[in-house]
Amino acid sequence: MGNFNWTSYCIGHIYDVNDSVVIEYSSIRPDVNRIKGMSNTPGGRLSLLFTIPFWVGLIWMIFNAVNGHKRYRLLKMGRFTNVKLIKKEPTVIEIEGSKVYKFTFSFLDQTGQKHQVTTMTSNPSKYIYLEKVTAVYDPHNPNKSFLINSLPESVARYINENWRKHFQLS
Repeated sequence: MGNFNWTSYCIGHIYDVNDSVVIEYSSIRPDVNRIKGMSNTPGGRLSLLFTIPFWVGLIWMIFNAVNGHKRYRLLKMGRFTNVKLIKKEPTVIEIEGSKVYKFTFSFLDQTGQKHQVTTMTSNPSKYIYLEKVTAVYDPHNPNKSFLINSLPESVARYINENWRKHFQLS
C-alpha cells in the first residue's frame, strides 16, 4: 500500500511519540486517514463556536430586513399625520454615556380616534425642538405606526422636505 502521512486533530487526547494508535482510513482513498476518535480538520466541534457571530449577524439582518419592509410598506400605503408629544421619560439604558429617553406621542386617525406612538432615542433633540413631528400609520390598523424622525436622518429629512407637500396631513 505504501507510506501515507496525515495529520489528525483532537482536543483532549494526548499521545506521545511511539504510542500505538489505531488508524482509520478509506479503502478507496487510503491516503486520507486519521487516528481513531480524531478528526482530519482542526477544531472539531469546538470550532462551531466561531459560527455564532455569523448566526447572530444573520438573525440581526433578517430582523432589520423584515422591520424595514414593514416601514417601507407603511411609507407607501400609510397615512401621514402630525403628532403631539404627550410624555418624555428617561429609561435605565445609556448609549455612549447618553441617557436614552422614551417619547410618547399622540395622533388622531382619519376617523378622529386618538392613538399613541412611542420611540426611544439617546438624541432627544430629534423630537423636542421640532415644530412639527410627523408619523405615518396604517389606516386599517392605526396601532401600526412610526415616527418619520425615527428613520435615518437623511431619509427623514428627504421625506419631510419632499413628501409633506404632496400628502394631506390629518
